[in-house]
Amino acid sequence: QQPYALYLPPTLKDGEKAPLLIVLHGYSGDETSYLYTAVFDFADRDKTVLAFPHARGRSLYALKGEDDILDCLDDVGRRTAIDPARVSITGASMGGAGALSAGFHYPHFFAASVNFMGDSLYTVWKQYIRWHFKTVEEAERYSPLLYAENGIHQPHLWIHGTVDRVAPIKQARWMQQKARELSKKLKVKFPIAFDYAEGYDHEERLLHDRWEKVFEFIRDK
Repeated sequence: QQPYALYLPPTLKDGEKAPLLIVLHGYSGDETSYLYTAVFDFADRDKTVLAFPHARGRSLYALKGEDDILDCLDDVGRRTAIDPARVSITGASMGGAGALSAGFHYPHFFAASVNFMGDSLYTVWKQYIRWHFKTVEEAERYSPLLYAENGIHQPHLWIHGTVDRVAPIKQARWMQQKARELSKKLKVKFPIAFDYAEGYDHEERLLHDRWEKVFEFIRDK
């Protein structure tokens, strides 16, 4: 079993069904990474429950790390009055990639996903294959770019800094091209929006300046 942090807005009434936003931490983070950030202000405003899985630390939210997301979702559902039709997932860096990966793997669980500066293709990072995956095929399984078709009926938002030196913006560009290809192939617009933040690096400032946009995006999903 893995720990997670849970936040219930004080604006919620007892028994009131609320939307849930699962928030995934980055590579060096844990379930406390988002404490003292603006995410709580918007959760209070929109009466949104927040859950922050630990998911084995640097798991890339793959294999058992992905199972931990689902276990967290299940446990929150047992403990609180969650509206299952309004469950969304987000995260930054490793957490952003994990949000998109889980969203694509389980589109029936999530109403929307938001990726802050995460990867779309893990196989370009040899160290990830060496440290986290047993084979290239396993890395491909958790690379959202390679199974994006699963997300054709679920809205997604990708937020990425234009001068990101950790997860280069080409990771987002690849997904944007994939969305165009799928839209043409399936004859339906792939529901993903891209916000390229001019002048932002791989930094927490991007989250601070975009949390409001995230809550606006998920509000009616």
